[in-house]
Amino acid sequence: MLNIYSKFYACAQEAVFACSCIDKGMAVDSLDVDADNDAVVDCEDMGRMGQKMQLLYIGICGALGCMSRYLVSGWTYSLFGRSLPYGTLAVNVIGSFLLGLVMEGSLRSSLLSPELRMGITVGFMGGFTTFSTFSFETYRLLEEGSLLQAGANVLLNVVVCLVFAALGIFLGRQV
Repeated sequence: MLNIYSKFYACAQEAVFACSCIDKGMAVDSLDVDADNDAVVDCEDMGRMGQKMQLLYIGICGALGCMSRYLVSGWTYSLFGRSLPYGTLAVNVIGSFLLGLVMEGSLRSSLLSPELRMGITVGFMGGFTTFSTFSFETYRLLEEGSLLQAGANVLLNVVVCLVFAALGIFLGRQV
């Protein structure tokens, strides 16, 4: 287990060093770890390092998004019941707002690195929101003959998510 932490620490050191290389107009070529687990990076090929960090951010944020979806959805169902797929609606509305906010805000400021923005938008939001569950639940409602609930689910998910995405974009522009 200690070896995993050492590699993660080396990867984090590589990212910090890569940032200094970018600032100097250089690129990162390779990563070596010496006996003290210090990252030794040669500034020549930054692309590979950026992809590693991006993948790491996507994986970590994706796991957090999945867990958050489970918790928020369950909490929403406990509040409102299951007459409509309120849990899916809640995560899709929250996700639409957050995606609009993060994308617009981070494109207008340097608050988030491109790698972290990708981790949040692809990883977290990809794990948190779900169109496939929305589709499945809507189909089930149609199959059960609950046409009114199915129509309400489609209308709410599309309209409310668009409104919250617009709200997120509006707030992101205020950054």
